[in-house]
Amino acid sequence: KEAGVNEVTLFRHFGKKEELICSAMRWFSEQNRVEPLPAEPRDPGRELTEWCKEHHHRMYSLRTLIRACMADHLEHPDRNSPTLKLPVQVNNELFEYLLRVRAAGLADGAWDARAAANMLMGALFSDAMGRAPMPERFPQASATAIEQYVALLLLAIGAKNDAGRLERLVG
Repeated sequence: KEAGVNEVTLFRHFGKKEELICSAMRWFSEQNRVEPLPAEPRDPGRELTEWCKEHHHRMYSLRTLIRACMADHLEHPDRNSPTLKLPVQVNNELFEYLLRVRAAGLADGAWDARAAANMLMGALFSDAMGRAPMPERFPQASATAIEQYVALLLLAIGAKNDAGRLERLVG
């Protein structure tokens, strides 16, 4: 209705709902790209916090569309929806960044980069999807919550720089 196009025209152009949703996701993704994480990590706290804030904002803005895509996937699990590939790509970018953080000697310990990436992405996703309908679960401003999610991750992986600042954020 907002576009001034009727449903028949939409389906004539896109064929099916999945194509419409995929096209909308591609368009939004192209318009609102999140800057990639640096190839050479220098300050994981700052770099991750900025990246997570941008990514959270994008997920929060798209929350209705994300829910629709997930519901469509539940109804049609046999379809390998292209809309589900974007979160995998984002998670892989974070995973690879964490590997680079370890390789650069900016974090110690025996931690699994995939689990760490999944943990942070899970916190961001939960916050973006749940903040509006369940505000009691998210009493802090989103920026503050994201800073704490990142700080907890960095403490868990033994990040070396800004340890005192991290402990103040989570303690």
